[in-house]
Amino acid sequence: MDTKSIAVKFNIIGIDDKLYVQLDTYMDGTSSDWLNQHAGLFIKSVNQEFKKFNLLARFIGKGGELRKRCECLRVTATHLTDKLDLATIAHLNLDNWALLCGRVEPLVLDDRNLLRSFCGKRKISDLLGLIFPVGLVGDAAAYASRSLVVLLYALRNGGDPKWLSGDSMKSLVALFDAGRTPQSGFHSFTQWGAANYNTVQENIDGHFLKHVCAYSNKMPAEAVFPSEAAWWWKKFDLNLRYDQVLPCITDPGDRNVLQSFFTKSGDIDRGKLESFLGTETIKNSAQLQSMLIGRGADIYRKYALSLSKVMARVAVTCSSGKAFVCGYHFADEVFICGRIDANGFGISSCYKSLNLPKKMKSDEDQRMWLLRA
Repeated sequence: MDTKSIAVKFNIIGIDDKLYVQLDTYMDGTSSDWLNQHAGLFIKSVNQEFKKFNLLARFIGKGGELRKRCECLRVTATHLTDKLDLATIAHLNLDNWALLCGRVEPLVLDDRNLLRSFCGKRKISDLLGLIFPVGLVGDAAAYASRSLVVLLYALRNGGDPKWLSGDSMKSLVALFDAGRTPQSGFHSFTQWGAANYNTVQENIDGHFLKHVCAYSNKMPAEAVFPSEAAWWWKKFDLNLRYDQVLPCITDPGDRNVLQSFFTKSGDIDRGKLESFLGTETIKNSAQLQSMLIGRGADIYRKYALSLSKVMARVAVTCSSGKAFVCGYHFADEVFICGRIDANGFGISSCYKSLNLPKKMKSDEDQRMWLLRA
């Protein structure tokens, strides 16, 4: 049967006869017979969007591809979603789609329902993007099996699909394979990582300046908080003398203003710490930044490592295309997070939360699973 005759079953009208001839060149006899026999499935599953001729031609493919595509459509419509549109499925990578369908059908009903719920919130193309991320190097079939296992663990533990992307999925699989599985426990971080910096030391120094000194060359001014920095100074008993700061200041007007933040004995006035840290004194002096890093960055580094041993509510979370291990020290209201980067598994950041309940609520939304309560 030719495609024009089949189109009658679809109630497809308005297509030029020349296009039907073109469409026939895509199909062999087997494909034509299969399409004819399963017209009802198409009508139900793709809402008659086959009237879009170019998409129909793409979906059919050439020769024996049609049977493979239709089998994928059957599995998808049966187990994942019945809200399919031709514009989406006609552009799916056929090999990847078939691999996914081959792994979905043998799953137990509860797991298939989890994937159906995922597809209800996202698209089938999103699911394929998680299982077969762009830029994947290595055995795609093996990775698909592994990533599907990890995805199901996240969904079983209440993970919200909106935080998952191809990149965060790769990061999540790496954490899972490193033993950071649900309820597996967590002892501590043993090192810092480089995170978004070039080196580990740059990361430590950058976060020290941001959180302890209220200055960052990577973040806008509104993203640093003098009140947090003042807390760290008191926590670490940091001090600064006027005669140490003075050589770092070149503007005479700045020197006069600066003097008001110091006591008569020359020490920083502890009651004016937040105000001092709210000025641009540290921002404007690389010499002062270097001095403070030398005094406090290693204290900050060791504090975060030590606190990671006793932090609570340790969980795996996803955000910004990465998977993290994070937790809290409730007494100090400090948040610590880390991930696997080029340096291995290490701390990415440590900071004092100015609103811990709000922070925890946000993190809970991004949580994939708990490691330790």
